[in-house]
Amino acid sequence: MFSESTTDASKTVKVSVEEPAEHPFYFVGESNFSGVNLDAEGFKYLLRDVRKYLSDSEHIFTHDGAIGSHVSAEATLRTISNSANSALFLRHALHKVPLRNPKTFEANFTVFIVPKFSLKKGLYGITSPNFTAIDTANNRIVVAGTQSFSVLQKSLLTLSTPHFVSNNILPVPAEVILTEGNRNVLVFSDSGSLSQNGVSNVFSATNSLWAPSSVSRTFNSANLNHLPTNVARGDLVNTVGNKVTVTKSFLPQAGSILGHPFAVAFVVNSADSSLPSAASLSKEQAKSLFKQSVARSLPNYNSDALTNAFGERLESLNIPAVLITGSTSNASVAQKIQSLSQSIPSDKVPGNLFTN
Repeated sequence: MFSESTTDASKTVKVSVEEPAEHPFYFVGESNFSGVNLDAEGFKYLLRDVRKYLSDSEHIFTHDGAIGSHVSAEATLRTISNSANSALFLRHALHKVPLRNPKTFEANFTVFIVPKFSLKKGLYGITSPNFTAIDTANNRIVVAGTQSFSVLQKSLLTLSTPHFVSNNILPVPAEVILTEGNRNVLVFSDSGSLSQNGVSNVFSATNSLWAPSSVSRTFNSANLNHLPTNVARGDLVNTVGNKVTVTKSFLPQAGSILGHPFAVAFVVNSADSSLPSAASLSKEQAKSLFKQSVARSLPNYNSDALTNAFGERLESLNIPAVLITGSTSNASVAQKIQSLSQSIPSDKVPGNLFTN
């Protein structure tokens, strides 16, 4: 859970974070997730208790924002919390939406975040003090108990994934790396991300949205697994146990949208003999590795439809998929991704490589 934050002379914000031992997900209504089912009546009374708890709080933080950096692929949210640190994380993670009268803002989802909310064990079918409950029919979510940045991010991904898939937008657990000539590569990895290790030419960190005509960022921030020399005003310096991470927001000049990826790369830190020895992957091999990536990001999600849509998009756009063996912490992996711009003929480049 988040401790009280402090601000140092450089205006960076320091937060101590505790990862919860468990954080189950509960779902109301039909979904492609295999979490514990919660009946609609139970969620109704849970939400009543959460609203009453919030109404008794000294401070309430409401933030309107979006998952998705471009209006062509976004899910809008209204978040309500009594935790200043949760609100601070959301200001970094969510993209800005145009200013408007709060009373007329029509969000796709409403998010209630209550870190210190307590519930009698077993009440409404909820057995853990730390949980996320999602009402899929009415697009509402409660995130309660001990939580961290990773818990909040996973909760928002779980909430928004069905929305994007139903709109033919592929939420992919991959980052977008810009190579020479401003060509973008969609990079999946089983050993962390290049952005975590401080690679600078990152357009989208950890998660991206692949729409029918473009790719964009899921969240507006990147988490570094080390303390960089360029910690800046407004950055979040997070202490998780004995580890220090830094959350940095993308600058406006990074743009909000790119054309289709030039290539798709799977970085695998494994000696698995079932993997192809050749660097080039078939569509079926790419689909198999993609499904494994989704399972690591959202382990309870039935990704069959998403995986098939990913394979169809690769095939229809003639986008090559390649295998790179190694760890994202190894500089040679970043170099191999950069070299893709020379190794793949220019006639394989799909669509526009535009930025806005």
